[in-house]
Amino acid sequence: MKPVFAILLLFLSCFAAFAQSSQDLSIAISTVLDKNTPSITLKWSSNVVITNYIISRKNIGATNWKSIGNVNSSTTIFEDKDIMIGAKYEYKIEGKGANFSSFGYIGSGIEIDRTLQVGKVILVIDQNVVDSLQSEIVRWTHDVQNEGWEVASLIVARDANVKSIRDSIKGIYSSTMIRPVSVFLLGHVPVPYSGNLAPDGHPVHQGAWPTDGYYGEVDNYFTDNQVNNTVASDGRNDNVPGDGKFDQSNFFGPLEMQVGRVDMYNLPAFGFNEIQLLRNYLNKDHAFLTGQFKPRHKAIIDDNFGYFSGEAFASSGWRNFSSLVGVDSTESGDYFTGLNANSYLWSYGCGGGNYSGAQGVGSTENFASTAPKGVFTLLFGSYFGDWDSQNNFMRAALASGDLLTCAWAGRPHWYFHHMGVGEPIGYCAQQSMSNSATYYTHFASRSVHISLLGDPTLKQQYSTNPISGLTVTKEGPHMKLSWEAIDPSKQFFILKHESDAPSWELISTTDQNLFIDSCIASANLVRYKVAIWDTIKSHTATYTEALGQTSEFILTEAFQPAIADGSFSIDDNKVIFYNNSKNVSSIIWDFGDGKMLTTLDSTITYIYDSIGSYTVTMTVKNECSTAIKTFIINVLNNTNDLSDLAKGTIYPNPAADKIYISSTAQSVSVYNQLGNQVITQRSLDNNDPSLDISALPSGFYFVYLYDDNAKILARRKFVKE
Repeated sequence: MKPVFAILLLFLSCFAAFAQSSQDLSIAISTVLDKNTPSITLKWSSNVVITNYIISRKNIGATNWKSIGNVNSSTTIFEDKDIMIGAKYEYKIEGKGANFSSFGYIGSGIEIDRTLQVGKVILVIDQNVVDSLQSEIVRWTHDVQNEGWEVASLIVARDANVKSIRDSIKGIYSSTMIRPVSVFLLGHVPVPYSGNLAPDGHPVHQGAWPTDGYYGEVDNYFTDNQVNNTVASDGRNDNVPGDGKFDQSNFFGPLEMQVGRVDMYNLPAFGFNEIQLLRNYLNKDHAFLTGQFKPRHKAIIDDNFGYFSGEAFASSGWRNFSSLVGVDSTESGDYFTGLNANSYLWSYGCGGGNYSGAQGVGSTENFASTAPKGVFTLLFGSYFGDWDSQNNFMRAALASGDLLTCAWAGRPHWYFHHMGVGEPIGYCAQQSMSNSATYYTHFASRSVHISLLGDPTLKQQYSTNPISGLTVTKEGPHMKLSWEAIDPSKQFFILKHESDAPSWELISTTDQNLFIDSCIASANLVRYKVAIWDTIKSHTATYTEALGQTSEFILTEAFQPAIADGSFSIDDNKVIFYNNSKNVSSIIWDFGDGKMLTTLDSTITYIYDSIGSYTVTMTVKNECSTAIKTFIINVLNNTNDLSDLAKGTIYPNPAADKIYISSTAQSVSVYNQLGNQVITQRSLDNNDPSLDISALPSGFYFVYLYDDNAKILARRKFVKE
């Protein structure tokens, strides 16, 4: 094992000659929203060394910025009237000075519509922890489903090959049309390593670094046949061909998936095993997700590097926090003193580092012995950005207090302003990991070391769930939903998602706390959500969300639709109907002559009073469906004198090819048992009284004999062999 150097400061050049701070390289932006105009007004802080400000805008998710304004240094306000209600925007303000540029970003919009289907999260679980954390994992699944996420689970062994894990993740990604897709690695899921890099500037730390972004790549092939480097002081960073660590130091392009990790392996400083640390994390994650823990919307920054020759690492804090909680709610202060005394939604700390601490900020021991009251934290310093190390400072943050996420923010800078419009932190991680030119970057853009530690589905703010106690019970072919509501006067929206459907469907609204979903048509997993639409107001935007509760039911048997089926036979004016219908509770017969009958009998005999063609309708029903079948009945005679032998005879009977007719009749025709004419009426030739029946199928037939006025004289039955 190579020796580990305890503390090494970043190798960077000295401060610039003129006095600057990391705050000077960030522009603190706020917004004023006007729904009536409509407009979004940007306001920002002034800087004496800036000569002009360039304002740009794009839709969140778009690639290219559009310049919408250029103002001089005395102007610190800009009104954008070219907006649409419901759209989701982000703004960039670049301040130009003689020696440098500063940047600010903010997300904004008015009554932004959030989709019912937030996305799909692939929960990749370490096999060693899944059984012990089953109840917490189920609870987390329900929490994120309430938020609109679909969840797919993947259990992996600690010794599994990272490529096989990525292939499984890619398989899930490719099999769903839901976007975005987020990957949540829970436990000590095998850690990919890649590259030949030292983003903290230390030659003895050059080599392969942890690369969770590998799991978020879909289309590109990582190689393991080029890098040959064993100079690092920690053997984890060695990278030689064929060792399972990849060559690439940069991602190929934008990542297709969001990725976050919660891993409590090898943190002995806390005195708890990793199961307990993971359980603690999932408990506090649940408390934040459900609005039980509501920190102050404030931020604290502990900057021990300062301007640092223009790198200004802490500008990642100033730039993001001013847009997320406001410049007046962002303060400088000591990291642990501040977080132990008061709650802060956001925090940042940077200083010269080692694997388990940052100078001027604190150490893993501080995290283990205190309970910081924060949620989203950013840390930066040497070594600990390589987070797969014992008692690692970043992973220790997630094991401590209320903290839920951590990122190594400074090389490169990270961008979280999207959370102001309701995006999850995984989206911000994806954008920061994929960034090459969209946002300001100075070092290590798209570097493989960029990783998010924490639950990637987390948003900046949550409300107390207005729905509780949702139950779903099966009553016959129906599903009964009942629930409790904080405000029963609200209108409730009923959403449904079947396992084979691509997304949630709004099926009804009600002002009651009871709903019946009638006649479920498919046997599979059915998920329901009862929600209210609520408007969320962040520091920079307003957006709507469906706040509520989900419940699922595995339906093993769907309702069976009514099937109308039957046949008939006809004998003169007497018709026998045969009922072969299925799944029915009632049958109505309409005989086409003005008479009707309701019966479930398997056979029905009906006698018509008059010659004619009748359309018989068979209408079958059950609790959930109706089906109809029709029959055409041709009644050719309703008299009883057609058997008079004096009026005609036929022979032979049975017959195979021909029958002969002895009669004074003038014409003849043949009908089958269903009353359908199979040989049309034709003249009867006394010189050749035969009739060719060779083309007829075997069965019973009726010969009708007519006088010269086409009146029926007689009917004779014969058998075709």
